[in-house]
Amino acid sequence: MVRKTNLFIIIIIINFNGILFSQNVEDTLLAQIKEIIYVHTKIPQKNVQSLLIGVLEGDSIHKFQLGYADSPPCLDWNRPILLGGMSKLFSLIAFHELSKHKNIGFNKEDSTWIVEMFQHRSGLSRIPYFKRGENEQLPFYEQFSGKELTIKAKELNPTVKNYKYSHWGYGVIQQLFEEKTGRLFFDIIRNDSVLNPYNVFIYDKKQSNICQGFVNERIKSPFPVFNSCEASLGLAIYPNDLIRFLSDNLNHNSNKSEENLEVLFKDPMPTGIRKSIDKCLGWYRITDKKGNAQFSYAGNIAGHSVSLLFDQNKKKGIIIVADTDELLDQLGFQLLYKL
Repeated sequence: MVRKTNLFIIIIIINFNGILFSQNVEDTLLAQIKEIIYVHTKIPQKNVQSLLIGVLEGDSIHKFQLGYADSPPCLDWNRPILLGGMSKLFSLIAFHELSKHKNIGFNKEDSTWIVEMFQHRSGLSRIPYFKRGENEQLPFYEQFSGKELTIKAKELNPTVKNYKYSHWGYGVIQQLFEEKTGRLFFDIIRNDSVLNPYNVFIYDKKQSNICQGFVNERIKSPFPVFNSCEASLGLAIYPNDLIRFLSDNLNHNSNKSEENLEVLFKDPMPTGIRKSIDKCLGWYRITDKKGNAQFSYAGNIAGHSVSLLFDQNKKKGIIIVADTDELLDQLGFQLLYKL
């Protein structure tokens, strides 16, 4: 009886010390994060009211919520966030998996120009467009579709061979899949865990639990309207699912990796932005002077910005969510290098 009691006491002491150690790690990380934010990068208070920061180190996940005392944080880990341009990463997974279905019927030529869309080499960013109302589509969607639109883009921009970021390329691909299937794209993937493993959903302005971010210190950003480009800009996600997504990518090429993430790392090609930056089908790859690669992606829209960065060799990843239009990927690199 005495031995059992002593063993029980030892277990309690070990667990208590483990909790203390874990808390010390969290406190140390938080202090470092605050120093990087407020001292090294000097993010102005007027532009950022609240932040979510996640730090992944191997299998350990540390989550922090920061805000200013005079402004209750709008963001938390249990409220969905708008992905903006980062919607493309999750749409790419769905497009890639859906294209394997035999009933879709893509030929080799189709596949070639679809890849051009994924790589932002279609020239679509230079096609004129107008603002949309709730019941209005972009003019080029009304005139062309799928492959015809790609041909038209090349007629307008015959010299386009290099990277040119384009939201509308993903809108065209979305339209193509809808034409092939006869269904709205996100109706297809809504409950399909293979096509949509991270539970993304189309943003709906009627959902009151989404944080309304800021244009500046005083003015809140109006929520956006989407009609035909959700695959590019219009998705939302819960931050905890975003953490899971980052963790799976951090462990890519390990036995923990999800097979459907492979497409995000395929076909890296130069962007022309800098020699060190390549664009995979999904991720941006940044190679440092020592030949080490980091991967990143950032998206912003309507008072929300999201940045993901990770280094597979160091087994470290960073997630930043802010209630501002301002992209904070440079803060992300500071955290990735200094923590």
